Amino acid sequence: MKVKYIGPFEEIELANHKGTVKRGDEIDVEQPFGESLLDQVDNFEPADKAAEDYLKAKAAEAEKAAQQAAEAAVARELASRGLSDKSTVAELKKYADDNGIELGDATTKPQLIAAITGTDQIKES
Repeated sequence: MKVKYIGPFEEIELANHKGTVKRGDEIDVEQPFGESLLDQVDNFEPADKAAEDYLKAKAAEAEKAAQQAAEAAVARELASRGLSDKSTVAELKKYADDNGIELGDATTKPQLIAAITGTDQIKES
């Protein structure tokens, strides 16, 4: 894996690399060490496809975790209202009507859930 040093110092020494590394240098390192360097986003950036792929996978993992957290928050909010993601469109509309919730243009289940919970629209489950 290749990484490029972009940090604040002109030159650094790395424990797992022989010699010094100057700002702008691209170095070949073993994958686990390269990943730990890339986790230092202010100091290193990818310099080959393997390094780029690692950062893309890490970003996708973070996006998935964020989506799961958002869905869990919506599920908790629905449960606090006696609803769930299994509630029908008719049940969601009735709840909104009974509780004075303005639905606007919401017609689909994800749109109705978003309007009721005050969250961004979620994916259909």
